[in-house]
Amino acid sequence: MNWIIKSGVYNIWQNFDIKVKQDIIFETGCFYQMEGVNGSGKTSFLKKVLLPQLQRRPDDQYIIYVEQQVQSQLDAIKSYALLQKPAVRICSIEDMFDYQLNHLSIFLQQSPRPVIMIIDETTFYDKLNLWLDNYSAYEIFVVFATHQVHELENRYPQKIISVCPINQQLSNITL
Repeated sequence: MNWIIKSGVYNIWQNFDIKVKQDIIFETGCFYQMEGVNGSGKTSFLKKVLLPQLQRRPDDQYIIYVEQQVQSQLDAIKSYALLQKPAVRICSIEDMFDYQLNHLSIFLQQSPRPVIMIIDETTFYDKLNLWLDNYSAYEIFVVFATHQVHELENRYPQKIISVCPINQQLSNITL
């Protein structure tokens, strides 16, 4: 299954646009690493362009999104877990990540669908590698926004998405 972000200029914030130079086709079975300096628009692209496109078809896939500024997400998942599974304690970001992966595993067994993982600067690559070992038969693609090169043990073909600031009002994105 493929997801396409059309080429064009996307208004992200007042006085800041992201130009996608050519269509970006996200394919299951691939690992996409977003590279760019701080402030270039990596997180903005994920939140304002990619996620809204993916969420247009919510029943077609599962989406795991780990935010860069994860505290509010941690609080929300702690509250959800407290209501749904009171015995589960989520005390840290690592616990939250484990909870998301465990929850996803249950959903995949009940109703298999493609999986999209969007991870904005995390350190839990080992946990993700272990999880992918068990679920490699499923249609999955992973998008990382990070400042460091990480490989998922050559499990997936790796593609680089470059985010390059042109000026304070515009960044280019290319695959």
